[in-house]
Amino acid sequence: KSKAKSKSSKSSGESSLKPTSSPTSNANAKHNKPDAQSLDGVVVVDPKHSLTTTERNKILRKRWIRVQRKSTMLRMFWTVNTNIINTCIGKLKSAKEHILGLKGPSSNSSQQKENALAAQRLINRLETLTKNKTQTIQRRFDEMMSRMPDFRVFRTPADKKFPESESLESESESDFKHTVKYSTAMLVNYIDLAVLPAASVTKMRLAMSVDALSEPISVPVLVAKGRYSGKVLGLTSAIHGNELNGIKVIHQLFRSIDVSELGGVIVAIPVLNPPGFLRNQRQFSDGKDLNRWFPGRYGGDPTLAYVRTVLDKIVSKVDYLIDMHTASFGRVNSFYVRANMTNPITRQMALLQNPQFIVHNSSPEGSLRGQASAMGVPAITVEIGDPQAFHSNFINATLEGLFNILSHLAMLPDPVEHGLSVPVVCSSSTWIWLRHGGVLTTYVDVGDKVKKGQVIGIIRDIFGELIHEYKAPYDSVVIGKSVNPVSQIGDRLVHLGVISEGEGFAKNAQDGH
Repeated sequence: KSKAKSKSSKSSGESSLKPTSSPTSNANAKHNKPDAQSLDGVVVVDPKHSLTTTERNKILRKRWIRVQRKSTMLRMFWTVNTNIINTCIGKLKSAKEHILGLKGPSSNSSQQKENALAAQRLINRLETLTKNKTQTIQRRFDEMMSRMPDFRVFRTPADKKFPESESLESESESDFKHTVKYSTAMLVNYIDLAVLPAASVTKMRLAMSVDALSEPISVPVLVAKGRYSGKVLGLTSAIHGNELNGIKVIHQLFRSIDVSELGGVIVAIPVLNPPGFLRNQRQFSDGKDLNRWFPGRYGGDPTLAYVRTVLDKIVSKVDYLIDMHTASFGRVNSFYVRANMTNPITRQMALLQNPQFIVHNSSPEGSLRGQASAMGVPAITVEIGDPQAFHSNFINATLEGLFNILSHLAMLPDPVEHGLSVPVVCSSSTWIWLRHGGVLTTYVDVGDKVKKGQVIGIIRDIFGELIHEYKAPYDSVVIGKSVNPVSQIGDRLVHLGVISEGEGFAKNAQDGH
């Protein structure tokens, strides 16, 4: 009876160790046509669907890792059980020696020998069972490995073996290492809109300069060429490398635009300052602010040469320009537009954007917007919230404004959507600059209306003593402010806008930014 029971347990033990793959599943895997059953639930694939090499390799790699984990767990489980059995054998041997060592009037030598013999038979049976089970597990493990498809087809040629450490990777890490693909874009020296196919979106990298490794400094370019002819609208973002919201606006616009309905072309530059973007900084690679050195010149320093290239290779290709910014480090902004309100085209573009505020500004000297206007390209600046983060509400509002401008320019057939509130138009604006150094506390928030003489912030010294109170110089609205308490002479406090009373706009208006 015990022999039969042992055979039964042996049989059941062996059957439980058989791999789940079947000859059918192996055949399917070999012919790149796996079904849902043969993949142990990794993926569900239509049997009629022929997998690509990449898909097949991904499936094989997942399955390989799964089998490797199962085999590792199996070995660990059997090791624990072997230790338990060996402990039992040791106890039985001790019991056998104790039985044989019994002496005295109550001892029965024949009974002792029979008990010792029974203990020895049990010991022999357990030792045999342990040995057989160990051999069976090793054999089944080897069979499991041999039945797996050749894993080298989804490894790089440089890999000679499958590292043991990879069995501990998560599937997400494994997938990331072997399946991530990035968009490919051709490097070009200039944008030729005429040769691009109609009703299409084209990605390219436009060479702008050359770095010290003799590698091109290029900007990413997205071009949506409509089915119909029309105007060319230019979009630029991140001329200051830490001002990122415009990037998200461009991404969402190109995901939602229908080129089959588009009339004209949209040329978008998500990052106009790649060196600053990679360094998380406002400035270009030589430490200068690109938006203060237009029109630049060839033969000058890196910034001068770069901004001249921006004009020649990008601005000269467009009919209208929208330059997207945010606040810089240590400051926060509202959603507002800078535009020359004396120009009817830029005035209309600003109103169509439906911002919180519109600031009349004839553009600071050396800015991209000012130089584009000088070249006959109507341009506005859209300030979209805060730096180094995506401000979702303002991004969505900017996107709606862009669709309004596209509709107004007859580039899209959709009607113009008017905002729920009318933008507050400011005839001028100015920054309040600090005349003292210390620890700054501001008492107003972005969007607040302030009265002349109202305290808007204070400076204390490092010992906590009040140094100075700053008051609003006139009735105004807070467009932006500093949020960095650590301040020195010459830092900014708040950006105040003077609400227009309908008396007109000055021909030359600067905010000193």
